[in-house]
Amino acid sequence: MWHRAADMRFLLYGAPLLIGVSALVSQSTVGLHNILNPQPAVIASADGSRVELVIPPPVRAEYIVRRAAGGPPLMGRFETAADRVIFTPALPLPAGQEYHFECRAPGGPGGTQPFRLPAVRAPAPRVSMRPAGVPLPANALRFYLHFTQPMEQGVFLDRLRLLDDQEKEIPGPFRETELWSPDGARLTVWFHPGRQKTGVNLNLDEGPVMLPGRAYRLVVSGAWRSAAGIPIGDDVSLRWTAGPEDHAPPLADHVEIHPPAASTTSPLRVTFSEPLDPAMLATALQVRAVHDDSPVPGRAEAAPGGMAWTFHPHSPWAPGGYHLRILPELEDLAGNSFAKPFEVDLQAAPSAPVAARPLAFEIRAAEKAASGSPE
Repeated sequence: MWHRAADMRFLLYGAPLLIGVSALVSQSTVGLHNILNPQPAVIASADGSRVELVIPPPVRAEYIVRRAAGGPPLMGRFETAADRVIFTPALPLPAGQEYHFECRAPGGPGGTQPFRLPAVRAPAPRVSMRPAGVPLPANALRFYLHFTQPMEQGVFLDRLRLLDDQEKEIPGPFRETELWSPDGARLTVWFHPGRQKTGVNLNLDEGPVMLPGRAYRLVVSGAWRSAAGIPIGDDVSLRWTAGPEDHAPPLADHVEIHPPAASTTSPLRVTFSEPLDPAMLATALQVRAVHDDSPVPGRAEAAPGGMAWTFHPHSPWAPGGYHLRILPELEDLAGNSFAKPFEVDLQAAPSAPVAARPLAFEIRAAEKAASGSPE
């Protein structure tokens, strides 16, 4: 099934991803000569970002591009030139598949021109999951799939199945929101919020997606192709156990800072009492010097399980005081942020957001540095 909603979100929030070498390849030419002569040709870019039908455009004709015969039309933009029709798809067309370019003239004959993007020689993509190595709370909001290559988009609901510990498939576990990283290699998968949030109709009627203490297996279809048209191959299973529901915001008081020694480029390590969203965590913390409140240049990385954050300075640490600032929007795996819980009781009086507090720590020349604490 082709997900038009996913295509529209891509048009609104992202640009088509161009991969490989941009080259034009001529394809076989049959089918549309019953509309116009001479026999037309289809020219498709190797990266799937542009398709040209070389015929003088009929007046008021309707053009459609489909993934295969009888499939739904693909979303994109059509333009006409003097001797051709140009189709720019909303998402690059994966290689190694057959497509149909259709032309329909009102009151006249129609025709179809098949074409295929040649497969690219490349290794099969691999997939992993984040967070990894930690339980997901039963009311988790999302997780991330990391691929080694940019992937085919608009098909994720057909490529993922969630099974419980009885090998029974869970119906409708995911939200039809498709959000890819700019490089097309990381997908955010949202659990259906109507089933994960307490008291919502779907939660009451169909039950939550996960139950505490139960084991789950996500099956990623081996038919899922990279943007270059290479399938994963065998189905991939990603497993986790659901933990207790989490309705409490993470607390700055539970953040531990492990300072390195001065005059070294040893990393600063920060650990948490619960897993935090690993994608948000990578950019949600900042180290600043106390004496001038300037940010410390360096490189940060989040642990795959979201339990730790590491900062590598570009230059050796100078002795003195530092602050660790945490964005209040940083969330745990259930969507609770440092500022407020994800679920709010609408009948209760609204509580004031928790103010962001920098964590103070000191870099010392001694081997053993002091741990950080809220100011």
